[in-house]
Amino acid sequence: MPVFLQYKTEGMVTVLAPPAAPPLPAGLPAGLRAGRELIGAMPAVSAVLARLGFDAIVAAGLGEPGTRRGIAPATVTGVLVRNLAVGREPLYALAEWAAGYEPALLGLRAGQAALLNDDRAGRALDDLYAADRATMITRLSLAAAAAYGICAEELHNDSTSLALYGACLPRAGEEPDGAPGQPGDAAGGSPGRRPGPPRPARGHSKDHRPESSGNWSRS
Repeated sequence: MPVFLQYKTEGMVTVLAPPAAPPLPAGLPAGLRAGRELIGAMPAVSAVLARLGFDAIVAAGLGEPGTRRGIAPATVTGVLVRNLAVGREPLYALAEWAAGYEPALLGLRAGQAALLNDDRAGRALDDLYAADRATMITRLSLAAAAAYGICAEELHNDSTSLALYGACLPRAGEEPDGAPGQPGDAAGGSPGRRPGPPRPARGHSKDHRPESSGNWSRS
């Protein structure tokens, strides 16, 4: 069934809204049920992710999930990326949002959408936070350049200052801020402890805000 969009103008802002869905048929024969699953732009989003090999790259970066996870963190990450692309729902509404779609378009099996609670999404983001994201981003960038024929002879780097506030505490098992690494440790930190992600520190603010406790430059 094709998906149609109609324009609604609210003041100076034009938004796209799907037309009202027709009612589901009633009085179906025994053994049959009627349902409605959204398709929308998801085939295009999933096609791009498949062309990049997104699922395999993220799964390799996050490692094997625990046996009690229910859904692999890489799968949850894929749903979160699709949500950012077309939905932008908060974590607590992720399961409800995903339930409206054909599961395969989200990289899910039937019934898995109900497992996408905010705790499980948060744990997947924790795994992504602690992973080697630089390697994943590099692999995705190389895959995009190869898949879409992107010329890398000239690169435009557009950076943005991010102002951060408050304390940044280490997670359990991570090196605290300023802890020196031990020579000979493969991870670059103390034996038995893994180095944490980069920590914010004072830096140059492009918008000249000296009161912020930390500045990052994001490209």
